[in-house]
Amino acid sequence: MDQPQLIGFLAGLLQSPEILPYTNLWLELTSVAIREGEPYRTVAAQISDAFLNWIKTSLKSDSASDHAASPAFILTFVEGLILLNAVGKADEAKRALGWALRGK
Repeated sequence: MDQPQLIGFLAGLLQSPEILPYTNLWLELTSVAIREGEPYRTVAAQISDAFLNWIKTSLKSDSASDHAASPAFILTFVEGLILLNAVGKADEAKRALGWALRGK
């Protein structure tokens, strides 16, 4: 998939009822990692690393996604969507997603 397709796919997937409990757990784990440090930080980092590697292998190489930071951008963007939705800012998340998918 190219970058916009992958972002759209992940945005939908990570808000599905089947996956939402896992994204919420990831947020909780990250919060504990911030407060408590190890071993939570290592576990949260391993989850992020696995997700980042999955994004790297799923991203089709083209002019829009050839930049080395593309996978990290996608992970950062999707994590932001998860966070906005978790704090009741679904409308803001939808606006951001729409903006990202239009490429503006």
